[in-house]
Amino acid sequence: MSERDKVMEQNVPVFQSEISKNRGETDVPNKMEQNGTPESSPEQFGAVISMIQKAFNLERPRDALPYFILWRHGRLSITKLKELMEEYNSSLGYSSSSLRVALSVLKKDKSHVLEVRDKELGITYYELKPEAVEEILNVMMVEARLRELEERKAKDHEDLVELAREFFREFYRDRVVEALTTSRDRFVVVDWTELNAVLPELASAVVERPVVALRAFNDALRLFIEEDLMVEVKGEWSVHFTNLRDKLRPADVRAEHVGKLVEVKGLVTGVSNVRSFYRKAVFVCLDCGQEHVRVQQPLRPLVRPKKCEACGSRNVELLEEASDKLDFQFFKVQDSPEDLGGGEPAEKLAYVIGPQAGVLKGGMRVRLTAVVRERVYKKDDLPIYERVLEVNHIEVLDRAMSVEELSEEDLQQVKNLARVHGDRLPYVVASSIAPQLFGLEREKLGAAVSIVGGVPTQAKPRGHVHVLYVGDPGCGKTELLRAVERVAPKAIFTSGPGSSGVGLTATVRRNEVSKGDWMIVGGALVLASGGVCLIDELEKMNAEERKALHTAMEQQLIPINKAGINVVLRIDTTIMATANPKGGKFDRNKTVIEQIDFPPTLLNRFDLAFIILDNYQEGDEVLDYVMEVNDAGASGPIPEDLLRKFFVYARSLRPRFSAEAREAIKAGFKELRRKYRSGKIALNLRYFNGLMRIAEAFAKLRLSETVEPVDVQRAVELFESSIRAIAYDPERDDYDLAILEVGVPSDVLDLREKVVNLVRELSPLFPNGVPWDTVLKSMTDRGYPREKVVEVLRDLVMMGKLTETEGGRYKLTA
Repeated sequence: MSERDKVMEQNVPVFQSEISKNRGETDVPNKMEQNGTPESSPEQFGAVISMIQKAFNLERPRDALPYFILWRHGRLSITKLKELMEEYNSSLGYSSSSLRVALSVLKKDKSHVLEVRDKELGITYYELKPEAVEEILNVMMVEARLRELEERKAKDHEDLVELAREFFREFYRDRVVEALTTSRDRFVVVDWTELNAVLPELASAVVERPVVALRAFNDALRLFIEEDLMVEVKGEWSVHFTNLRDKLRPADVRAEHVGKLVEVKGLVTGVSNVRSFYRKAVFVCLDCGQEHVRVQQPLRPLVRPKKCEACGSRNVELLEEASDKLDFQFFKVQDSPEDLGGGEPAEKLAYVIGPQAGVLKGGMRVRLTAVVRERVYKKDDLPIYERVLEVNHIEVLDRAMSVEELSEEDLQQVKNLARVHGDRLPYVVASSIAPQLFGLEREKLGAAVSIVGGVPTQAKPRGHVHVLYVGDPGCGKTELLRAVERVAPKAIFTSGPGSSGVGLTATVRRNEVSKGDWMIVGGALVLASGGVCLIDELEKMNAEERKALHTAMEQQLIPINKAGINVVLRIDTTIMATANPKGGKFDRNKTVIEQIDFPPTLLNRFDLAFIILDNYQEGDEVLDYVMEVNDAGASGPIPEDLLRKFFVYARSLRPRFSAEAREAIKAGFKELRRKYRSGKIALNLRYFNGLMRIAEAFAKLRLSETVEPVDVQRAVELFESSIRAIAYDPERDDYDLAILEVGVPSDVLDLREKVVNLVRELSPLFPNGVPWDTVLKSMTDRGYPREKVVEVLRDLVMMGKLTETEGGRYKLTA
């Protein structure tokens, strides 16, 4: 028997004997064939019709009927062909008009149909061309091979299902029961290493053939729950895998991983809204009611039927309530900062379907188990192949450790520090930060205070203590930030030159896959939420970019208004920043704000500010210390690992003020307010809230549940040292709060007010504007230096309070 004969025997056994002899006109041989259903089954008859439709690229199944009859019976007259179409149609139920259309299609087909006219009898005959018959047989052979492949797949699937079900029976029964009874998530997590230890072949299939294996495990779980555990559950349960052998970064995903299950560790940067994914979309024809099911792919647009397969109508709509829908979310994951070996972090697009969609937020560190997919799109007329992660399981690894993650041994070690060092513990902790840096005791103490922060309350919703370090380059500011990055429970490091307003805050970007979707992409402040954002060289950011910090620092909010999206992100981020003076070297004859060019509204949002100067003198012990660190390294009183656990525990404390501390902090603030009043400007309640936060932080550093007077005293000392550093006026050799509040000393502020009043008084006498020399003479006669008056006039024009007209005249701005 030939291969073609075998194909015929597999597909349409009743016609196997007709392959070589169906030439010439014959009668319908039996009743079964009269009814249009071969002896095998109606399904096989429909299969043959479908094959002929496919072979000749016909629009509808009905159009294949006359071709089938010619293929079955050979050459036929038009009369006999019509008669047989009526006979076969008795079980198909097509209308007479449909049969006429089908016959018309055949008559017009010159590619596959041969038309022969018997001139003597005046009869026209139709038959299929030999190559058309070959085409039908070729399609049958392909279909047979596809069916054989499907049968093999089905057998393979059954084997994998049985193995997976056995695994659940023998090793994971308790975990499945626990998930059914306690978990709100509808999935069971399987440790891949445990699976590999008992069924290595099945574990290998999970990694090498994840699409097949994951489907088998899901089916096995359903059977195990329903038949082995005898539990009736509603909805769909799935199997998630974790703890694979190979651990990858996004940058490590290569071509060899496409189609494989991998484990990727990274940082979530952008997250889309949760949408619906139609796994099986049901469409309904609004004219005839016929339903059509289309299986959908996550990386492709929704596949819709172009028209109804039954009636040909194009009036087809999605039937949402009948479709199989799941939650769906896109996000981006990039290399974690601690995993970077240098250079820019690699970024991968990923998506999650099912119960874990919606759990991600920007800034989370995660471990993903995912199938590596590849999507193709065109850019500049060139095909681009992008690797995308189809997530099977998400494990959040956020570095912001919670106290619940500390073991009993960890807690004992941390609490033992308080017993050993007592009230000196804050200073011991501070000296353990960046021990390789000589000195900087106050600066390190400020860093420790900033890491633990205060206690947010209704009166002071912000618990963060923001810190700024300003000073000479090469004095350890950046090293101090890097040390904080290592010991803080969570920290994100960024730099002014490498950040933009978007890089610091957040924006929305169009989804690369679904062009109509938008993703919220978090910047450094969002990624650091729950921890510390370390910004190096803040002064190198332009003014517009620094404005993005204002609301974020005080209100802990980041507004986003773009592409019709108006949302406000709430963050929980402490900011620790450094800044270098404009001249490269700190000038002791100028105020701080003159040298860093910060607007006062940004500067006074830092609770603490420190000036770090290069005070090295020959013979200082700093050189010996540097040599010692160079030879033996440096270690603080508390090792970094334990120090990080200390900060985790200290941050969790919520100390309350004792009665004595309440009186002490009120008295301390009153004294500071009296001491540093500058004319009309004095320390306001914002500074009092900051002082309270610092006192609470000192209590946390003592691991105390109560803020005591000793904490208040230390807070006042540290806060005052910050005021003295940032509000120092070198010209008067005194401290002036106006520098911090408005950016200029009080005498300049007073001079501005007097110049404005003078212009207002003289305006009636000079309708075209008060002459420059008149203003200058009047103010110098009152004892003000000429240079300062000229500078104030320029500033008032720049501020928009005065308008300078032609001829050097000044008017009040309307």
